[in-house]
Amino acid sequence: MKRSFVLLAAVSWCLAAVSARAEMKSKYNVDFYGYVKLDAFYEHGFGIMDNYLLYNPPSNTCGLNAACTEDQIQNGRRDSLGMTARQTRIGIVVTGPATEGGISTRGRIEADFFGTGVARSSASNQDPEEGKGLLTLRRAFLEIIGRNWEILAGSEWMVVSPLLPMTNNYIYGADAGNLGHRVPQVRLTGYLLDRKLMFQVAAANKIGDVDNLDIDTGRMSAMPSWEAGVTWKDPQLTLAFTGHYGQEMVRTTRHGNFGLYGDRVDSWSTNVSAIIPLGDVASLTGEWYMGANLDGCYTGGQGNGWVVTEDGDREALESTGGWVQFMVAPIPAIRVYATFGIDDVNDDQLRNAVLEPGYIDGDPNTAGNQPKSGNSAITKNYYYSGMVDFYVNPATKISLEYMQMISDYALANNGLSDPNWTPVDWAPGKVDRWTLSFWYMF
Repeated sequence: MKRSFVLLAAVSWCLAAVSARAEMKSKYNVDFYGYVKLDAFYEHGFGIMDNYLLYNPPSNTCGLNAACTEDQIQNGRRDSLGMTARQTRIGIVVTGPATEGGISTRGRIEADFFGTGVARSSASNQDPEEGKGLLTLRRAFLEIIGRNWEILAGSEWMVVSPLLPMTNNYIYGADAGNLGHRVPQVRLTGYLLDRKLMFQVAAANKIGDVDNLDIDTGRMSAMPSWEAGVTWKDPQLTLAFTGHYGQEMVRTTRHGNFGLYGDRVDSWSTNVSAIIPLGDVASLTGEWYMGANLDGCYTGGQGNGWVVTEDGDREALESTGGWVQFMVAPIPAIRVYATFGIDDVNDDQLRNAVLEPGYIDGDPNTAGNQPKSGNSAITKNYYYSGMVDFYVNPATKISLEYMQMISDYALANNGLSDPNWTPVDWAPGKVDRWTLSFWYMF
């Protein structure tokens, strides 16, 4: 009896402690936001990344590198249907008190459920992907805010190419004309002319390619990626000019796990962004860029940063692209979008390269070496889309989007990297994707 009483008292104390902790509140102002989203999609043709569309294998193959036999289904003839709720997003904004001089502070944490590490299991015949999506740390930063200046420190969208096209596709046109991503950075922002004119400069973490022992070529350069921009914003026009410069220290030969790092490859871009209102019910939005070594978090160059020249040098692979979107709202409850985006790499650099872009697993002068596989033969990737948003109420909308994405393999017959490689006739990868999305925004 005594033991039961002690156990009951302990349980009661724990419940009281939990209840007290649940009632604890921050001493500062906390705002909670986000949305719940379901995507139901149908694809005609096989596209890479399943829950969203990034690029496509050749339509006349059975995979990225495999030719088809008569009894196999080519990528261009495959159909798929799926649903996901992993883009559901949550965020917290905490605002601190202001000083007597008017300086305030603010912090933000934002996440969704598209984190990596979730894989299908053929051995157990299970697909845990949808029910066990891991958190993605999208944005996590603090801000120190003055009257006409701000300091930001943390993970946030890059300064370069700051706009995003409206789309149901999770990646917002990455590798198809929309440059930029979220990276750790320290950023200074200044305002003039009643905050219509904005200047920004940032030192960002240069994320490069990862080799053996998790050696990151961006960090090996021992310098940040410098980003800067100037933006004019008023009701009639938003216009921004942005750019960046960084370097990667890449491996030239392989010695054990480390290799010999000695070649520096520049990464740079020049970007223009604009929002042009067209009356009260329409607008034109878009971005254009040109640059080099734009793979990784810059989401350009079709996943490739450089090529190996005949002299054995690493040369930054150039890329040009952008996107444009027309929006019209015929009635308050409906918005219609038409979009085009493209990422186009320098064909001449690929054509004249001794080896495919990326890392070489061994001595680059040895015939038959295998470079980085995947989408390195894509010369350009582009898409067209049309989308209709219907707002049930200000917090709820239903979106239907049609997107056609085309990945061009025009140089596949060059053999690019391996003297022993047998050329194949790769047709452009084409996918038609319909996405029905339900959003509840709070």
